[in-house]
Amino acid sequence: MKRFISKLGRSLALARISLVFWTFLFAGSISYATSQEVKPHPFFLQFTVDEGLPSNQVFQVIQDQKGYIWLATLNGISRFDGMKFSNYSIKDGLPENAAYELYEDYRKRLWVISSTGKLSFVEGQSIKTFPFNDRIYEYSSSSRGPVKKSFYVDSLDNIHLSLKNIGELVISI
Repeated sequence: MKRFISKLGRSLALARISLVFWTFLFAGSISYATSQEVKPHPFFLQFTVDEGLPSNQVFQVIQDQKGYIWLATLNGISRFDGMKFSNYSIKDGLPENAAYELYEDYRKRLWVISSTGKLSFVEGQSIKTFPFNDRIYEYSSSSRGPVKKSFYVDSLDNIHLSLKNIGELVISI
């Protein structure tokens, strides 16, 4: 009789282990089946003049340190706050409407350059024209089409401007 009870005990123990094993296996397979990686579908929003952009031709987009999205367009610059566009053009202080490149310097000024190399910058709530735009134009007036290749403002307030057929021009502010 003791043998029978001991065999019964072992059988019950094996049955419990088997039950636990099959339970974990079933639960694991359910968990695996429901947690399969779902590949996200890209979500795109397209903004045009219908949504408030000054032009459908956008040349550059940057995000400033405050989180605003700035766009350089054929008809000026635009600041997007996540809800609406605020547009700026010649009437707001830009030297030309066609803005081709944007650059935010270490002082959080947003620099704007046109295709002819004219510079301006947004500081606070106002747009200021760079006082030496006439000099830049003198260097580049013989060129046809866009003259600007690239530019940046270093931490010593020197403007490095690369112009087509001329090379680098460094202007100390």
